[in-house]
Amino acid sequence: MTFKQFKISVFLLLVTGVVSAQKYDKKFSENFKTSKDVVVNINASNADVDVTTWNKNEVSVEAVVEVEGLDKKEAQKYLDNWKFEALGNKSKVQINANRNSFRIGRDNIVFFNSSDNNYPRVFEYDTESEVVVIPEIPEVSIPEMPEMPEMPEIEIPEINFEKLFQDVDFDVEEMFENEELVRFKWKDGKHNVNITSKEEWEEFKKTEAYKEYLKNNKNSKTKMFFSKNHQVLNEKKLRDELKRVKSELKKIDREKIKKQLAKARVEMHKVREEMKKNHRNYSFSSGSNNLMINGKKVKITKKITIKVPKSAKFDLNTRHCKVKLPKTKASGKVSYGTFKADALDGGKLNISFSPVNINSLNACTLFLNNVTDAQLASVTNTTVNSNSSGLVVNNVYSNVEVNNKFGNLTITKVHPSHDNLKVLLSYSDAGVDLAGINKKFDIQSNKVKKLKDGSVEYNGEFILISNDKKIEIDGKYSQLKVKNQ
Repeated sequence: MTFKQFKISVFLLLVTGVVSAQKYDKKFSENFKTSKDVVVNINASNADVDVTTWNKNEVSVEAVVEVEGLDKKEAQKYLDNWKFEALGNKSKVQINANRNSFRIGRDNIVFFNSSDNNYPRVFEYDTESEVVVIPEIPEVSIPEMPEMPEMPEIEIPEINFEKLFQDVDFDVEEMFENEELVRFKWKDGKHNVNITSKEEWEEFKKTEAYKEYLKNNKNSKTKMFFSKNHQVLNEKKLRDELKRVKSELKKIDREKIKKQLAKARVEMHKVREEMKKNHRNYSFSSGSNNLMINGKKVKITKKITIKVPKSAKFDLNTRHCKVKLPKTKASGKVSYGTFKADALDGGKLNISFSPVNINSLNACTLFLNNVTDAQLASVTNTTVNSNSSGLVVNNVYSNVEVNNKFGNLTITKVHPSHDNLKVLLSYSDAGVDLAGINKKFDIQSNKVKKLKDGSVEYNGEFILISNDKKIEIDGKYSQLKVKNQ
């Protein structure tokens, strides 16, 4: 091979590499004159959402979708099919980036459905003249999954055991007489009742407050503190309740379930046969933006950049998105992505299956569901409801309530100037550091353990109330470790 031929060969290799790594994109840009407190609604999936503020009464929206790894013709089909839109007026801006289907190849269509399921599904179609629709595999919800090879994941319904046992009736007067009950507390917006004997209960029944309790007890907070006798006397009630549950489970139509599974098996076989006929090989990873087509990695990214006035508010509906917010007020729902905010000042936000990092939380209601890593740096005037999650609160100030069920909770600091901290634990593992809190506590617990590091551990059911009533920690079927008590 001559030197000239060698240079040509190298040049062709370089050109091939450049072409294979070529990126194609499509950009959108919108600008709206708005009021300073404009509401921005974001409805998006599979995108990076980055929000910043500026000193203008304007909302600027820029979106870009980028495809890498396809030739220009095939990439353009995908770019043209991403239906992004931003609409708005002075008081409201609506951003929609939730279309989730596209075309690749001559007659192939691939759909990614992220609307109602945890993970996208992939279907393929391939004919020369018509589009053949492969039927969707039906969803099956059952309490038990019989052995079946190569079947998709089946969602098992959740049983709310706490609600289950709430069906057991309690006769307060009888329990005081049997020395089962040591204290009854009822609190609503007007009343704060604290009863410790049968006589006090009988007096309470003569009052107007008792009538309101019977009428509105579902919308108020009632607590009963039991003695050891209650555990023994109540075992029969619990056994009867469990028998009822077992009876309900026996009513499940197992034959119907078997038919559903058989149908799913047939539909799965049809999908496999269609994919064997197809000359292309597609795969999709829900954990990234990458597709594999005939062994080639195709990368698809979507990014939405938004600039808003400093007093703007947000209403979110995002799925599989990385969301980043500045100091703002936000409500809505975030699922299967990541959420990061500088400061949230007001709003009601529900976050599921998404790591959370918030620097400051004030005057908010936050719901966390199956969030394995939730970091809250500072919390004030806020209620946090955490279910099956791992929650860390670094600084607690005034008027904070934390409800933690089936998860972990760590509170690293309660400021001495705090006012009203309430922690409710149910089937939880929690740790609270009370360094600098010089208060005595009224403690009700049968299982207390002093640890080597000086901390105190409470197990099972327990109540800790500070002498000034500004700290209350209630536990049910939980473990609590208190440092510097």
